[in-house]
Amino acid sequence: MTDVESSISQHQQRHADRRDHTAMDTAQLQSSVPTHIDINDRTARAALAARLGVTEEQLRKTVRLVGTRVRTIEAHHRA
Repeated sequence: MTDVESSISQHQQRHADRRDHTAMDTAQLQSSVPTHIDINDRTARAALAARLGVTEEQLRKTVRLVGTRVRTIEAHHRA
């Protein structure tokens, strides 16, 4: 293998490694952010209510109206 071929091969490997890390970071981020709330989980309920600036009872009512998907709940409270 020539020096040029070796250099190209090393560059391609670094680029592939970077892609792998980016995909892994995205997957880890998505798995750490819940898409739905377990309304019976007191800690999760309190955290989401605090983040939205609503009471836990208001959060419970919203879940009854729109479901448990966090993005939908957030949109409901922004409206």
